[in-house]
Amino acid sequence: MENQNTRQYLDQIKQHILENLRILPHSPSVQMHQVPPDMLSMEVPEEPSLDVRETQHETDSRVEHSAEYYDSDKDQDLTYHHNIDNV
Repeated sequence: MENQNTRQYLDQIKQHILENLRILPHSPSVQMHQVPPDMLSMEVPEEPSLDVRETQHETDSRVEHSAEYYDSDKDQDLTYHHNIDNV
């Protein structure tokens, strides 16, 4: 695909953007400070391995809240999609 933007058009856009940036209020500056050494040594929690299967108890312990989305006759989105298909 060929670039059909002219140099003049790009310069006008650039100028317009710079003018808009110029009138924006600047953000307040923040003083530099040292990061505490213990902050750098924080360990990142390890993600569970995808190769390890969950036990039945672990699977059953995750209960879905009743307000969560679901696919059934009561699902409003499902009704919406059926109405669109019938049009």
